[in-house]
Amino acid sequence: MSVSVKSPFGQFTVDTTSPAIRQLASVLGLLIALGAILLVPGAMITEPVPAWTGVVIVVALAGAAFLVPWDTAPPCTRLLLPMASMLALGLFRAGTGGALSMFTSLILLPLIFIATEPGRRAIWCAIGTLLVTLAIPYLIGTAPWNDPQILRIVFTPLVFAVIASVINEMSHRARVQVESARLYADERERRLLEVQASEKAREVATRELRASEAFNRSVWNAAVHEIAIVTELDGTIVAWGPGARNLLGPTSSEVVGTRNVTEFLSEVSASAIRGEGDEDEDGNRLLRRLVEIAGCNEQAGTLVELVRTEDEPMPALMTCAPRKTPDGETVGHIFIAYDMTPVNEASRLKDEFVGTISHELRTPLSSILGYLELARDEESGPLNDEQRHYLDVAERNANRLLSLVGDLLFVAQVDAGKVPMEFSPVRLGEVVRLSLETALPSAAQASVEVVGEAGGEDVVLAGDAMRLGQAIDNLISNAVKFTPEGGVVRVGVRRDGNEVVVYVSDTGMGIPEEEMHRLFTKFFRATTATKQAVPGVGLGLNITLAIVKAHGGRLEASSTVGSGTTFEMHLPLSAR
Repeated sequence: MSVSVKSPFGQFTVDTTSPAIRQLASVLGLLIALGAILLVPGAMITEPVPAWTGVVIVVALAGAAFLVPWDTAPPCTRLLLPMASMLALGLFRAGTGGALSMFTSLILLPLIFIATEPGRRAIWCAIGTLLVTLAIPYLIGTAPWNDPQILRIVFTPLVFAVIASVINEMSHRARVQVESARLYADERERRLLEVQASEKAREVATRELRASEAFNRSVWNAAVHEIAIVTELDGTIVAWGPGARNLLGPTSSEVVGTRNVTEFLSEVSASAIRGEGDEDEDGNRLLRRLVEIAGCNEQAGTLVELVRTEDEPMPALMTCAPRKTPDGETVGHIFIAYDMTPVNEASRLKDEFVGTISHELRTPLSSILGYLELARDEESGPLNDEQRHYLDVAERNANRLLSLVGDLLFVAQVDAGKVPMEFSPVRLGEVVRLSLETALPSAAQASVEVVGEAGGEDVVLAGDAMRLGQAIDNLISNAVKFTPEGGVVRVGVRRDGNEVVVYVSDTGMGIPEEEMHRLFTKFFRATTATKQAVPGVGLGLNITLAIVKAHGGRLEASSTVGSGTTFEMHLPLSAR
């Protein structure tokens, strides 16, 4: 049977002894009494009806105790079993001598049963039932009301009430102590399991942390060719990578906590990064500008010049990222710099190689073209049609090669920052018209229609007419090359505010969107061009972009695969 008990730990449920087991105590006591009646002289049944009625009731109640689910019965209902047993034993007492019965003490057995039930109401139930039980001999007429023993009805309940109160309180305390001990043991076991789980989690976290630290340390130590510098918000260095030691010279102990990252910038870079303006109040303008342009504002980094220990400058590409706490608070910066010396040297050698080869090719090509011209001269002797055809092919290919050499030389000059330009007033509409006329023969041969759209004929701007013509020629020739038979190429000029726009639009094969960002790089060939085996080396658009930039403008392109491409040269109308 379960009962609810209040304790210092709160409300809890206690499993007590089964009512059937406790009812057996009354049955055993009654059996002992019956044995005494048979064996002890003087012990006798004076009134058989009430005596045996009490015996039958007690036995019946014992059977009911085993059959009835008392655990689910309400608290008041559970008290009916011991109260009925007490009244049954009162009948047995009345039948074995009444008030003078030697078996009066049997009443204590259900009394204890009742007193051990939780709650003070059990005591009052025990006292009330006891009064009725002691009065049974007088109620059923086996003892007169004027019997002097009737005073036991008053004094005996008082004594039994004290006994019941003591038993009830002791039972209550015992239950509380037992349940408290159980709760304490459960809490201890729960805490132990929590500690064990926490210990396991701590061990796992420790292993993961050590593995992470070892991994990070390995990555940090492996960065021997990149400069990694970690700083505070004010630029004070807190970590100095092995690559910084290899490339710049100082050791970690020489810079950590004592030097600022801006101290490794050359004077030229520091002046360029700082720009115009006075220092901030805290003197960190240079650092803040470096952080800004190096990438903390989602930029791609910046080219700087760092200083080695021996005061030797080193070109570098520097990027920056914020150093944050687990809470997301920015507490410093992480600078990564890459030595650009090998890249710059490779670029210089490449440009030098291209320039040298171009010059070396230009002279023999000029000689070849000269001799081809002499061979075509009638003074050298008459030529038949087949010979003239061979000479035409040789001259055409020599001119193509000479044009390619010229493009390579121009690209080398652009990379060197020396774009040869001669500016003068230019009628842009006339330049476009001449480019259209130049493109008509090749367009006709490719069965592509070239349409010059009206507008912009009166536009005059400051520029290099020859280079602008070269740029427009490149765009138109590309449009014709990449447009299949029956296609259309449209060329025109329009004003757009303070700009003039030269546009070339075709209905050709188009350029994949993922390749558009590489469109103006040197030697780039779109996959659509390579698949269709369109001839070219990929220098035209790079040269066109350089010419447009030299005029202070910009070159834009949009394309859809299978639909065509549009290029727009935006040139400023204001004088340079």
